[in-house]
Amino acid sequence: RFSPYFANSGFYYARTGMKSVLFFWEVILQSQYFLRGVTPSHQEVIMRALSDVEGRFGMVTETLSIFEFVSGQQFHRNKTYMAKIQAGAGPTFPWVFHYWYTYHVVRHV
Repeated sequence: RFSPYFANSGFYYARTGMKSVLFFWEVILQSQYFLRGVTPSHQEVIMRALSDVEGRFGMVTETLSIFEFVSGQQFHRNKTYMAKIQAGAGPTFPWVFHYWYTYHVVRHV
């Protein structure tokens, strides 16, 4: 459901311009899918809006490095990299670390 993007870093950068306005307007319009329970993920709404505005209006998008803008996907699927971050020995150190913390989880980064 996240292809071709992976908008789950919790960090988004948008330039000022009409295409950005159209993108955020599209997110607002498509948020009804999330609010009405059609999709369980706000990320899917963002992905749909990105694809839509990119295709219709030629908005240019870039995907940030998953090693510099770490999300739960790295936390769950790349334990070696997470151990390097904890030890301060990673090849890169993340600018942003976005992860949904829960009270019942004992181990946090």
